[in-house]
Amino acid sequence: LPLPGDPWESLPPFRKMLVLRAIRPDKICLAVADYVEGEIGAAFTSPPPFDLSKAFADSSPTSPLVFVLSPGTDPTRELLSF
Repeated sequence: LPLPGDPWESLPPFRKMLVLRAIRPDKICLAVADYVEGEIGAAFTSPPPFDLSKAFADSSPTSPLVFVLSPGTDPTRELLSF
């Protein structure tokens, strides 16, 4: 139930992030991503698609490919199909 004259609704998005950082620092990463997406577009918050063949073409014996994996990712299928 919104209160009349709710100060939260009158704040600009950046100032909302500042308040959120003071109250809930655990939520600031998502808030920053939402802010960036709203201000300059989703292209700046979503990762580019990974193309193994292009990455392999850019690699060499002196600059090898290094995979930094996050939980839940498994590049085995892509590596075996390459």
